[in-house]
Amino acid sequence: MNTSFRFECVTNFFKSDGIEFSVVRDPEEPRVKDMQIYKEITGDMDKHKFYSLPKYVQINEDYLKQILNGQSEMSQYNPLDEAPNLYTELAKIKYFDIDSLSKFVKNYSIPLGEKLFSKDDYKVLTYKMDLFKFYQELYDFKKALNIYTALQSNDEIKIAQYSEEYIHYIEKEAKPIFKEAFLKQIELSHNEIMQRAKESGLDKTDVFLDYLQNNVDIDISSGIIDKWHKIKDESPEIKTKNYLTDLINNWERGKTIYAVVANQIRPGVSFKNLFEVAYYQLCQAITGNTELRECKNCGNLFEVDDDRRNFCPPLPGRKISSCQNTFNQRMKRKRKKHQS
Repeated sequence: MNTSFRFECVTNFFKSDGIEFSVVRDPEEPRVKDMQIYKEITGDMDKHKFYSLPKYVQINEDYLKQILNGQSEMSQYNPLDEAPNLYTELAKIKYFDIDSLSKFVKNYSIPLGEKLFSKDDYKVLTYKMDLFKFYQELYDFKKALNIYTALQSNDEIKIAQYSEEYIHYIEKEAKPIFKEAFLKQIELSHNEIMQRAKESGLDKTDVFLDYLQNNVDIDISSGIIDKWHKIKDESPEIKTKNYLTDLINNWERGKTIYAVVANQIRPGVSFKNLFEVAYYQLCQAITGNTELRECKNCGNLFEVDDDRRNFCPPLPGRKISSCQNTFNQRMKRKRKKHQS
């Protein structure tokens, strides 16, 4: 039986080189969650900068009417066939930078948000996006991509950092279990924990987890305690690989369906937004052990499809890499300067 089939993308995304969108600054009191997202990404809480940030982008109403009335044309594209590097292009977007986002939207459309055709698996036109929700999802996606890059390049320093981060990630997941245990009036004092740790030579967290496992009847269906025991003594590389799979498993990567393609029933995949496409492509890169490399011009990651390539590939619909062209022009100006 032939099992080496390829999933066909059944969703087309709308885009237009002339797309116009408005930046919306909401005069209402900022949402607490937005402030938390801003602090997590920037590591700071500059209130002056935060209050000046826009909250939404949306296609201008007049432009949207032109599209619906057929006065403005929007092309459609299949992301798996026509934008195989979308996932690395998405990662190039800078946080809280509208110009950076605009460049992406021009080539691929608004990546996330409210759709005009909300129940259609076969076409997506996103017309409004919550910027803070977008930047949070971009932050999570970039982390998954960077973890894969660290593993793929065998960067021992970064792998060690992600390994430590994964332990904190597991502990954060375990907090609700700890809370439930305390609500059941567990009486295991700090002194007892320290004493047992000293006697057994175990870490104090391990002592507490062992106590929960053996003495407390609580729901551990999440498997977080079992996960802790299995992973705590593994190598940094194994911990980091588990971290990557945990992050990826938290996100949608499209919906598998069956469709008639070229008069044949074929397995397909539909997408609700471009993040689903990006995670799908990232998973393909991970399972294929695809090499990612830093562009000599912009320093961003790109997928290596030819060992001679040192620049980001051309954008959809173009034959020449804009990064390679920019780099060559810069080198040309330098040579002219030296000659004169």
